[in-house]
Amino acid sequence: MRIPLSKPTNGIVIRIDWKAYYLKFVEQHGGFPVHYLGRLLFRDGWMYSATDHKGPEWNPLYDNEGKEVPPEKLIELKVAYWSLRLKSLRLAHRELVQAFDSLKQLQLSRSAPMQHTVTYVDDEGIRVTKSVDLNLQALETRMEWAAKDVEECELHLAQLVPNVMNSVA
Repeated sequence: MRIPLSKPTNGIVIRIDWKAYYLKFVEQHGGFPVHYLGRLLFRDGWMYSATDHKGPEWNPLYDNEGKEVPPEKLIELKVAYWSLRLKSLRLAHRELVQAFDSLKQLQLSRSAPMQHTVTYVDDEGIRVTKSVDLNLQALETRMEWAAKDVEECELHLAQLVPNVMNSVA
């Protein structure tokens, strides 16, 4: 989008960087959005377009006509956020545990370290692909992070609505 700041003859133009704006929005509203009713929902109840960096964005305190909404609506949005995030994180954690267990069993039946391929760009900008020992410790660390994220979701849900954990378990 080009927005002239003064007469077109002097050529001053500002180009809005919508992707950078969106990333700033994500940072400001807690990161890690979930998909909700065709939009991205954030932990504070704000929503953003799921298809366009330009937006729109939706303030959880007002409806589409700009009228204030009841406080319960914000709680509903937060419960929806933490419930959807919890569901996603439980699945991710379960997949990590299954991958870890499978790889650990596979490694136990082998006499040498299992190998896997990594690709990276070196200091000279050259893409390098090589085989390295499988590091189960790194996968175990990711599992621990995922478990902590699940606990965080459960804590937020428990604080928002008493006994809500029974409905999402």
